[in-house]
Amino acid sequence: METIHPDISLDVIVTPLLTQGYPLSVQIAELRPHLAKVALHLTCWDDVLADDLVQHTLTRLLTSKNLPDHPDRLRAYAATALKNAFIDHCRAEKHAHDSGVAINDIPDVVPLPLSETPEQRWLQVTSDDLRHAIEELKEPYRTPFSMSALENKKHREIARLLGRPLSTISNQIARAKQKLAVILTRSLDESCS
Repeated sequence: METIHPDISLDVIVTPLLTQGYPLSVQIAELRPHLAKVALHLTCWDDVLADDLVQHTLTRLLTSKNLPDHPDRLRAYAATALKNAFIDHCRAEKHAHDSGVAINDIPDVVPLPLSETPEQRWLQVTSDDLRHAIEELKEPYRTPFSMSALENKKHREIARLLGRPLSTISNQIARAKQKLAVILTRSLDESCS
C-alpha cells in the first residue's frame, strides 16, 4: 500500500487545495466521511486500519489524473479505490500469514545460513538411502511401514490384511518412522565424515 509520510496529515495536503479553489479537491474532501464509514465496515471497526485505507484512497484520488467529472461517478470511483486498497491489504496480510512472517519483519537482506541446517541435511537423502534404511528395519516394523508408505494403504486396511489390531499397526508404523530417522541420521553422519 502506498503511504505518505506518517507525520503528515491528509489535511495538510487537502487544505491548500481547498483554499486555492479546486472544485474537484472539494468533492474529494467531501467524500471523506462516506469513505470512513465504508472503511469501518470493511475492517470490522478497526479504526486505525480504516483511517489508513481512507488516507490511502484520498491520496490516490488527489494524485490521479483521470477522475470522473460527475460527483456520483467520483463517489463510486472512490468507493472502488477504497475496496481495492482493502483487498490489497488483505492479500498482503494473507501472504504474511501464510509465510508465518509479518510484512514489517521481513529484512531487506536475507542472511545466508552459516552452517547446514537439519532440513538441508535431510534433502541429501536419496531414494537408495531410504530403500536401504527400510531394509534395515526389523520385521515387525518393516512390513506395516512399507505397506503404509510405499503401497499407500490405510492403517485399518494393513491391520485387516496382517491380522493385527489397529493400535498395534499404528504403533509399529510410528516406531518404524523413529527407527528410520535414526538409521538415516547415522547414514548421513557417516557420509559427512
